[in-house]
Amino acid sequence: MPSVGRDNATRFVDAFHAIEQNLRRRTNAGPDVRFYRLVDLTAPKDALIARHQVDLKEWADLRNAIVHEKTRRLIARPFAGTVREIERVEELLRRPPFLRQVLGRQRVRVAEAGDPVGSALKVMYDHRFSQMPVYSGERLIGLLTTETFARFVAALSSEAAGPTLSTPIAEVLPYEEDPRHYEIAPRSATTMEALALFDAYEADGKYLDAIIVTRTGRRTERPTGIVTVFDVPKLQASL
Repeated sequence: MPSVGRDNATRFVDAFHAIEQNLRRRTNAGPDVRFYRLVDLTAPKDALIARHQVDLKEWADLRNAIVHEKTRRLIARPFAGTVREIERVEELLRRPPFLRQVLGRQRVRVAEAGDPVGSALKVMYDHRFSQMPVYSGERLIGLLTTETFARFVAALSSEAAGPTLSTPIAEVLPYEEDPRHYEIAPRSATTMEALALFDAYEADGKYLDAIIVTRTGRRTERPTGIVTVFDVPKLQASL
């Protein structure tokens, strides 16, 4: 954070140094590893660094222009806007925003395993969302999605009785394409941790339908929030 009485050059160099030390700790890199390399090593694992990858490298060049390598004299002055931005990134690295701060209070609707699937679909249609956590008592057992229901209908369409909206949700869940299509996270999860999950699924060629947020990240807790791919732009904007 900026202190009264420090000029822009000093503030910039202090923020840059804090970022560099942060990246060295996280990559376990020695003093011989250049800053550019630190950024490249960290970016695939950190949405904030990935988002500011170009900025960070430009700031490294600016830092070299500001500080004369031999005498350590300040020989340039960065713009105030540049100083504010590097200090903002340094603070985000040190204190990343929590999911609950970015998404605000949420009312997460859940379905019970024994409910007819039609009732859950009606709620999903009325409230314009495409997934719903499913509980058996106090335990999370799955995530009902419109895609899972479509697969259920397709699988039973050739049978005499055919699929019905009165089918219990528990009997529909096995028709999901991949049982690992959602994650559970605690309320203490940060936006960067959530974005890392979406990135990891994408890198694995899979699709993450939702991150279900509970108090401590356990299946035996009711959800306090839910994050879907539609929330990703909002999470990215917080960085």
